[in-house]
Amino acid sequence: MKKELMLSLLISLSIAGCANSEEMSNKQSAGEEKEVAESVKETQETETETAGDEITLTIDTGNTSGNIQNGGIAAVYGDTVFYSDSKNLISSPKDAINEMDKTGEILDSVEDGLGTITSINVINDRVYYVKNEKIFAMDLDGEGKEEIPTSVPVSNMIVYKDHIIFSSYDDGFDANSLFTMETDGGNLQVKASSMMNFYVEQGKLYWSEKVKEQDYRIYITDLESGEETVTSHGELESLFQVSGGDLYYLEQGDLYKMSFGGDARNLTANMKQSGATIDMPNISGETIYFTEDQKMFAMDLIGSKHWEVPTGSVYAYSIAGGHLFYWGFGQGEYSLGISPNVEKVYDQTMEAYENSQEATEGWGIPDELFGLYDEVSSLEEPISLAELEEKETAIMGGEIVFPQQHLVGATKVLLWGLANKDEEFLKTILTKPDQLNSYFNEPLRYTALEGKPYGGYYEFKITVRSDSTVYIEREEDGWSKSAVFEEIDGNYYFDKFLR
Repeated sequence: MKKELMLSLLISLSIAGCANSEEMSNKQSAGEEKEVAESVKETQETETETAGDEITLTIDTGNTSGNIQNGGIAAVYGDTVFYSDSKNLISSPKDAINEMDKTGEILDSVEDGLGTITSINVINDRVYYVKNEKIFAMDLDGEGKEEIPTSVPVSNMIVYKDHIIFSSYDDGFDANSLFTMETDGGNLQVKASSMMNFYVEQGKLYWSEKVKEQDYRIYITDLESGEETVTSHGELESLFQVSGGDLYYLEQGDLYKMSFGGDARNLTANMKQSGATIDMPNISGETIYFTEDQKMFAMDLIGSKHWEVPTGSVYAYSIAGGHLFYWGFGQGEYSLGISPNVEKVYDQTMEAYENSQEATEGWGIPDELFGLYDEVSSLEEPISLAELEEKETAIMGGEIVFPQQHLVGATKVLLWGLANKDEEFLKTILTKPDQLNSYFNEPLRYTALEGKPYGGYYEFKITVRSDSTVYIEREEDGWSKSAVFEEIDGNYYFDKFLR
């Protein structure tokens, strides 16, 4: 990628190789299994919200839709992780994953080594999964295994309370159908016959359908009341996900974010290598995991920070119990890899980084960057923010930074906030954040450039005119202003625009 978070140099995550079923330990005793089930039930009744970036499954769904879209090869239930190495369904205490002892217990396997196990869901003390396009269920200890009959092959599946929602691909029509049924196999119904994709989030089922070229519909069904609404979307050819009322979707190799009915913003246009394709997004808490040419990366929900997650090539993956489980592919078969504590390690590194910022009083910014900003300040010709960031990358290793200790850095804060309509970001350069509207009411309405990555942020050109004034212009829409800043206690704060 063009830009990688500097912190990725500090993140060292172990990668496991192919899981070997011969290394799995014997089953726990019946008494231990009972304790696990009781512990899980208690945890699920109390932990119903996301803590930090770690997924904590609620009693509503057996897995996250983001995991299911990417294979559903792992799910966490209380203190236990259930995962698939493609051929075996395995359970293991999530803390044991840290040490990579492979102390898991094999609960089921494919017959004759053929096929795969995917779409793992764990809910109401039962494990549901898809094995060779058929749905199976069992108790947490592997007992009581049964097939839940369907009349069609199953692709992806998620369990919501006492209902199963699944898709089925028809080779003949090259189309997916969407089905719902009860967890005992009863009341099988066809929800849609030409579906593109589906997603379950906070008690709502979202699914997309192509009506005609440049015309896609998203249907939203309240799973409790049955109420259904429909929205239109110009481009929605591939996967989409929903988080916090926002829609995230893939289009022409990039990942976009938009509010329903609002403007879209490309989150990845300035991250990836030229010609690369973004794929397999998965929203986990405040983090979006995704692949770029089968390599794993992650970023925050607005695309301002991003970093590489060390893995091999990724063909399927899930985040469960704070760990990343993924399948590589080699010698004609899938192999399991695990990056343990992928979320915890990142949180710890971020905390260490924030502490270093406070300790240095310079936000961890090297002198070379401020030297670059001094050079920019001496230029008589304007420099685009795209060109400036290329120069920053050589110093920062790809981290996007906005140091207010320099006039150029404060200008970047101003333009990023306006172009991306990020009011919280803009407040950081105001001495009186509560007066945001009096400063930026008009600029916030017209600064974002529709159809350009990050609202046209990288199209801005800047020329430093004095110790406090920067002339800003953008050829695409004729935007031009002089911004005046005030230095207070070593930081620059926005004062006013000069026309």
